[in-house]
Amino acid sequence: MKQKFLIGSILSLFLIIFVTMIGCGESDKNSKIELMGESSLSFCTNNTAKTYIMDYKDAQVTPDYRPLSTSFCLSGEKLYFVDNQGVTMQSICEVSLADSPKTAKLPIDLSEVAVDALAVEQNEGASIIYCLGHTLTDDSFLAAYTHEGELLWKKDFDEKLSKFLQENPVKDLVADAEGRIYALSSSCISLFDTTGEYQGKVECPGKDFVNISNCGDGRIYVTYRGDATFLAEVDFTYFRLSETKELIGDGVLYEGQGNTLLVSDGSTLYSCEPQKDRIEKLFEYVSYDISSSKVQEAIQMENGEIVMISWGLLNQYKPVEILSFRLAKEGELAGDGKQVITVLSVSPFAEELFKEVVVEFNKQSRDYKVVFETIPVKGNTKEDGVSATNTRLLAKESADLLLLYDYEEMELYQSQGALEDLTSYLEASEKVGKEDFEEWLLQCFEVDGKLYGLSRAFGFDTLLGRSSEMGESAGWTEEEMLDWLTAHPCTKAEEGLSKEYILELVLKGNLDAYADRENGKAYFETECFQKLLSAINHLEVDAAPYYDDMESLYDRDRAILTQVYVASFEDATGWRDQLYGDQMVYRGYPNPSGSPKFFLHMNCLSILSRSKCKEGAYAFLEYFVTSKEEYSSGFYSYKEANSGAREYFVNQKVFDEDEEREKVEKQIDTLLELMEYATVDTMFHQTIRAIVLEESQAYFQGHKTLEDTCRIIQNRVQLYLDEKQ
Repeated sequence: MKQKFLIGSILSLFLIIFVTMIGCGESDKNSKIELMGESSLSFCTNNTAKTYIMDYKDAQVTPDYRPLSTSFCLSGEKLYFVDNQGVTMQSICEVSLADSPKTAKLPIDLSEVAVDALAVEQNEGASIIYCLGHTLTDDSFLAAYTHEGELLWKKDFDEKLSKFLQENPVKDLVADAEGRIYALSSSCISLFDTTGEYQGKVECPGKDFVNISNCGDGRIYVTYRGDATFLAEVDFTYFRLSETKELIGDGVLYEGQGNTLLVSDGSTLYSCEPQKDRIEKLFEYVSYDISSSKVQEAIQMENGEIVMISWGLLNQYKPVEILSFRLAKEGELAGDGKQVITVLSVSPFAEELFKEVVVEFNKQSRDYKVVFETIPVKGNTKEDGVSATNTRLLAKESADLLLLYDYEEMELYQSQGALEDLTSYLEASEKVGKEDFEEWLLQCFEVDGKLYGLSRAFGFDTLLGRSSEMGESAGWTEEEMLDWLTAHPCTKAEEGLSKEYILELVLKGNLDAYADRENGKAYFETECFQKLLSAINHLEVDAAPYYDDMESLYDRDRAILTQVYVASFEDATGWRDQLYGDQMVYRGYPNPSGSPKFFLHMNCLSILSRSKCKEGAYAFLEYFVTSKEEYSSGFYSYKEANSGAREYFVNQKVFDEDEEREKVEKQIDTLLELMEYATVDTMFHQTIRAIVLEESQAYFQGHKTLEDTCRIIQNRVQLYLDEKQ
């Protein structure tokens, strides 16, 4: 009897505990989280990378559409995204993965709402689109639509839930096979049934949730960060996480096939099978020129093919890319048949600077793959770089392209016969011609009518001063510049204004008056040049630099003449005016006509004449100079890219009034007009200037007479001109 009573008591106690546990779960489901499982997925079961053949497609989305960076969804053979044209102009768009990409807007009415997250689920062959968002009054909602735009249901949330979702922004939305909805925020997963009714939430047991995804078998998995990264299955019924396991990587998940998920660690993509604690390496991103930070979504198709959507965050001008990977057949190599195009550079940073455009070219090109080769240089001088480059150019195996940093280098290697004339390539191109570039800019890469290089971007040097001291017109003559310096003794400059430096500025603008290259004549013993040297020698100068005291220089001194580098539409905002506390004017360098004169600065790519694949070299060169990716406010050589950069710059600015916008637009037009007065600083001019400055220094220091100085300069320059004839 006692034994029966004892057994009954134990059973009763167990039943009470069981009922109590259920009761606690019903009354406080949101605060109870059960973590189950102790196995680990932190080590790769198979670390041998597979070989895939990658195919690249431009999804033809940008720039006509503006996707929300968190809204990309892959479902079946379709890509879906929210077109973010504005709070009251959003729509759902669809892109086919199988056919030629073409964006189509679905007939879903999203007027007067903003979509925060999107999910798409296939149900018996039909697509159901789920949208979680808010109205203009910040009331949150969840709705389901058919592909044809029919509203299946819509739930408008009460003030409490709406406020909760605003305080915990949803960054991802998924639906399981039964149509239940999981909305992921950093702190919790909000759960909704098949009609959108809110059920409760699962709170994060660690620091924050990272990602949520369907598994190939229909299970829903989530990752979160704690003292490591963890993977767990979401149990909708009991509002908890189960089968929790430590996970390799950074917690980024994508939908797999069968019982698998795709897992990323930032450098490598893995296939993960949680139920069997298996994780195997698929491929490294770098092997396919992929930046993992730009992968917005991925999925493994039924045939095993992996599809990725790559896009630079919120960059309207960068294309949304569809990257597909199929396993290579036996004996088939990834990238097989691609010709390697080598770009030479003396700078070890060049590859990093041009990495983006190289990566994009390599992805879209079926025939060529570009690689950089850094030329090892002993020493730090320009001559060291030239010597090392010359040695490399003599190698038996030629490279294809040479990255040059100024016109002087281009002129040097052209004179050696190392560079290819690009004229015939532009004439034969179906994409671009000479008319697509500014004529004055192309002339900067021409020698004797032949074109030896093309530049992607450029800037120019000019002299800058206060308009209140110098007037508002750009440009001046040599006499006007000297008169101004005489009227403003001890003019300040960041780099200092020594007599030698003033002479250099004059010669940069007006050297042709003293050296006639075409006729091979020097004119340095003339009264005109003697008058120039004498005038500079009588100036009161301040040779001290002010690099460490610029702010006080701007505030204290009115007479300022300094060289500046202009390479961006940002200069149209008048930030220099604000810096100096006055309207500033670009005067340029002096010349006989008194018109503006500036000097261009630009690197360029040139095709090497010994290249064994000049067609491939030109294909990259053309892509390099015409690519509209990663727009900034800089100046571009390609007309269309320059127009796009201008539009990008203006659209990024916030103007208080229309007048402010009009003022900036007008200043941009002024900048564009000034560009037409830009020219290159040739080796001819640089060499003669160096001779003149070297010999003039003794005169300025009082060690030589004016006549002796001019005679020595005349003899040395004339000898140089004779050698050039």
